[in-house]
Amino acid sequence: SILAATVGNNKDASGGTVAIETTDVSLNEGTHITTTASKNARGGDVTIKASGTVMLSGTNAGGTASKIHTSALSEEEDAGNAGDILIEANTLRLKDGGWIQASTQGAGNGGQITIHAAEHAELVGGNPHGENSDGFSSGIYADSSGSAEYSGKAGDMLITAGSLRIQDGARISNSTKGPGQGGVITIETDGPVIITGDSLQIELQTDDPNESVPDYKSGIYSGSESEETSGGEAGRIHLTAKAVNISHEGKITTSSMGGGKAGDIILNAEQISLDS
Repeated sequence: SILAATVGNNKDASGGTVAIETTDVSLNEGTHITTTASKNARGGDVTIKASGTVMLSGTNAGGTASKIHTSALSEEEDAGNAGDILIEANTLRLKDGGWIQASTQGAGNGGQITIHAAEHAELVGGNPHGENSDGFSSGIYADSSGSAEYSGKAGDMLITAGSLRIQDGARISNSTKGPGQGGVITIETDGPVIITGDSLQIELQTDDPNESVPDYKSGIYSGSESEETSGGEAGRIHLTAKAVNISHEGKITTSSMGGGKAGDIILNAEQISLDS
């Protein structure tokens, strides 16, 4: 695992950058790359450039999934922003709970997530040990969870790929849980976008007979999850593809639970197929 943290009060300072350039990158069995901004300085960026495949897959024995995560933790008004995430690869695969996330819990803004997968991006399934504090579904996430008036904005997401498949409960999600604004999700593919299935067929690897598989639908989600009138607005979803195929309870949705507005959904495709 790789961890880079910044805890200083100098706003001009930033945390250590993680930069990897190689053929293939594989994070397995709970391995993670993490940068954090816990005070006023900016968090470090994560940049991965691979000519082959970037894969995040599986968990450790305790159920912690493999991940790439940048975060801003400080609740101070002049808190630093989280670092950005940039991944360039031929193929991106997230499965068995593997996830990528940029988040803010306070006044700092969440980092931007930019993914370029020349051939294919694939997000499949969820954590075989069940849901935990990190969540369940394999996926790409940006969120703002601060509750103060000056809470930061969730980062925008840009995903370009030859094709994209989201399957068996995996998700792309951008959300705000407080006054902070949600970020925009932009997805552009040369080929098809396929969103299909849910997580109920996943077989959990647990000895707890009371543990059940959570019911998550594969999809692209943008939400304002605060029930307060001061809730931030959810970001829009803008999807451009050769074809969009949504089946077996797959979803593209924006929502609001309170005063924040739900975002718009903009679809540009030569063919759109919907099959429940």
